[in-house]
Amino acid sequence: MRVKKGGLFVTPDRYDCNFIANNYVGHWSSLTVYAQIVRDLMLAGFVLLLCVTCNAQDSPFRLPVIDATPPAPQPVEPKPVTVLPEDCFFVLESDVQAIVLHSPDGLLTVSEDQGPIKLRGKFAGGTGRVETKTFSGKFVYTIEGVKAGKAELILIPSGVVSSDQIVRLMLSVNGAQPPPDDEKIEPGPTPTPPAIEAVHHDIVEDSLNRTVPTATTLNALLAWSAFLDGGNSFRIWDKANASEKAVEAKKDLGETKLPAMVVRDKATRKVIRVLELPESFDSLKRVLSELGVK
Repeated sequence: MRVKKGGLFVTPDRYDCNFIANNYVGHWSSLTVYAQIVRDLMLAGFVLLLCVTCNAQDSPFRLPVIDATPPAPQPVEPKPVTVLPEDCFFVLESDVQAIVLHSPDGLLTVSEDQGPIKLRGKFAGGTGRVETKTFSGKFVYTIEGVKAGKAELILIPSGVVSSDQIVRLMLSVNGAQPPPDDEKIEPGPTPTPPAIEAVHHDIVEDSLNRTVPTATTLNALLAWSAFLDGGNSFRIWDKANASEKAVEAKKDLGETKLPAMVVRDKATRKVIRVLELPESFDSLKRVLSELGVK
């Protein structure tokens, strides 16, 4: 639309507010004019934003940014329970049979069960309330406090061949009745397994699939005259043998991988160790020497 301004007909600038105020009155309503201005400004802003975005995406530069990824939580290393409160169970699970010793005597009692078992009571390291727990380990050892004091647990796994396999743990026992000062038990020397005068071990193998290391170990054992001269004995059984003692040996071995051996106290026939047959004769002698065999 052209209007007369200063004797001339011109096209007005729609953003000239003074011109609009002086000349548009009567042509459009003020509301319509300002709505048009707002719409045009919004359109111009959108175009400008689009240009900036395109330029940022096409930029050959990658500026450093703040990493908003939250840091991963650090793993917390579990710590063993070292306190046995009054009326609580301290429960150990093991995949192999073990000898559980404690020193000094008189502070703890130890019972052994084959898992899985279910126990109900209060547990060391638990909630402090009566709970029911299932322990699925092959062997489960339940330890209870008798008197207050410091006791050392010594866990010796079956078939141990190195002192590194023995676990030692100091346990603070909070018994019901702490002994008076004049009756406190001084810590004694670390107990050792009872001495065994002689052993008998049964070896069970698959003789049809005997390997070279197994054959070498067994041949060396057959030639070990000092072992027999010391009153010890052994017997080698094939896994297919159905005699009474062979069946007894296989039963004592359980799921132990063959070839395997059962070491017994020769006098009492009590099982001392159950383990896979060591791959070398020297390893076999080391296992037996830890039992006092010369």
